Amino acid sequence: MSDTRKSAISRRTLLIGASAGAVAAPSIWTSARAQTKRLIVRTPGGPTAEAMKKAYYEPFQAATGIEIVPATSNNEPVSQIKAIVESKSKTWDMAASLSRASIRQLLKDGDFLMKHGLDNEAVVKEIPVGFRNEYAIGHGVYATPLTYRKDKFKEPPKNWKDFFDVKAFPGRRAMRKNPVETLEIALFADGVAPKDIYPLDLDRAFKSLDRIKPHVAHWWTSPVQAIQLITNGEVDMVPVWSNFPTAAAEQGAPLSLAWENNIWGTDMFTILKGTENFETCRQFILFCLQGERQAGVGRQVAIAPTNPNAFKFITPERATVLATNPAYQATGIEINDEFWAANRDAIADRFNKWLLS
Repeated sequence: MSDTRKSAISRRTLLIGASAGAVAAPSIWTSARAQTKRLIVRTPGGPTAEAMKKAYYEPFQAATGIEIVPATSNNEPVSQIKAIVESKSKTWDMAASLSRASIRQLLKDGDFLMKHGLDNEAVVKEIPVGFRNEYAIGHGVYATPLTYRKDKFKEPPKNWKDFFDVKAFPGRRAMRKNPVETLEIALFADGVAPKDIYPLDLDRAFKSLDRIKPHVAHWWTSPVQAIQLITNGEVDMVPVWSNFPTAAAEQGAPLSLAWENNIWGTDMFTILKGTENFETCRQFILFCLQGERQAGVGRQVAIAPTNPNAFKFITPERATVLATNPAYQATGIEINDEFWAANRDAIADRFNKWLLS
């Protein structure tokens, strides 16, 4: 990066960071505004996208005049990103809420992402190093506990063993149509300890899944679909990211969460190769990493911030539904992105064949 670009971005960052709650003056965004009046950002959809709109997109537009256009996609859109970059269609400029496993896969498979070059910025240094690398920066921590309808069980399920126990806990199930997390859940259900989950024992995991497969009424492909299934009463239990059932419960849905052996991961910002709006993407990322901005998301949906300063703006009560709660971390595991980056394609092929068998 040139010294000119470094100094320019530093001046802008100082002005942004001076007051996280203030709307920055449009003059600090000159180079970004010269590129475009809008930025297309891949988003996950559902309540998370709505929270990001209020905490990130609308304030950024107010500060810069640059519109953020959210583009909803399926989860783990590795193939979509490859197609966008290879075709040079520039459908998206960047992605939000992309998993570390997807990012590793994209880096392993080719030249699909750009280095952000933001490591020396003050707000980036506030983010623990475990949540960032030279291609991506985490903006939220999500978790997958077990979601169940509390109006269906006198004794609620407590963990994945209970989810697989169809005699003690009768009811309709749904599971994610993706091996990521699904295989980990199968191993937890079979009694594997958190420390022994990785590397995945695939034979044991698929044997465990064989037990539950006849009782899975639906295989979901998006968390919005998963929540629709359980709130509509089509299923009684489903593993799904906690921000979705938390939002539904706040709207009156009879849902509760069992956090034992939850599986958590990091949502990250990354910039797609070939975008003509690289500088704008960088400015947007810096804007969103501010503690108060991340707190704005966490107050609306159960996505935990990566910036520890965000907790200055979050009540202790609200913190209890966020994935970084120490009680939940004690029995949970982080998704091993290195394992999945190295093995995703082969496992996905086996998983898809197993679904059809």
